[in-house]
Amino acid sequence: MRNQVQKMILQLEEKIENKSNQGTEELIPLIKDLLNIYKLTLSQAPPQISWIESRLYDIKKTIAQKTPSAIVHIVPSKSSIGNLIKIDLQKFNNNSISMLNGQYSYSRRINYHGILYTGAQSNCYTQVYRNGTMELVHSDLLYKNIFDPVEFEEDLSKVVEQYLSTMLNTLKKQNEDTIEIYITLSNVKDIVFHIKNTRIINRHSIDQEEIKLPVIQIKIDNEDCINIKESFQPAIEVLWNAGGFIKPLSHSF
Repeated sequence: MRNQVQKMILQLEEKIENKSNQGTEELIPLIKDLLNIYKLTLSQAPPQISWIESRLYDIKKTIAQKTPSAIVHIVPSKSSIGNLIKIDLQKFNNNSISMLNGQYSYSRRINYHGILYTGAQSNCYTQVYRNGTMELVHSDLLYKNIFDPVEFEEDLSKVVEQYLSTMLNTLKKQNEDTIEIYITLSNVKDIVFHIKNTRIINRHSIDQEEIKLPVIQIKIDNEDCINIKESFQPAIEVLWNAGGFIKPLSHSF
């Protein structure tokens, strides 16, 4: 089914490209067909995937429209996105929270979805949802036009560690045994990796506009065996590959 949908999308995209110089009227029915296929694909996906894709669409139209951005969703695996599973928001409301930019939140407020944390700048936020899902966005990944994958991994590790320290007991009470982490890097084509305070820089740049890393799964049923760094490795390896490196250099320093 997935292959058929991909084939249909490629065929429509080819038609749209061929007719792009023939005026808007020729394109409208083709674009509508493409949107209908997209909606059909989402309707047949697991609830958390459909919800995440919907959120990505909204985020990329707003805060992450043009700038290199990281979008991360931490989702309890058994959680139904549409249901308001009761979690103790007070646990989050009493704490400052680590953001994707490596800094701590500047302010927080209760909102319809749960708790929204914002940074000192408008390019970073964290939304904690009532069902335990966390959405993190950083829409300014570059520092002096470089991207440091080591720093990104460290910042993400801090976020996950804090999430687990706050949510672990609540998740266990609701019989959750795994959290899943979805990472999307948007508008990242031509970005070059450079590890700060080292001479390591790659002459190759990322050749994709968007990168979706493999889903990270962290088992939480045995608290003594939780290894965040180890769980990250498959996704981090793909990230380094995207930047032109044969393997991660995260642990070389």
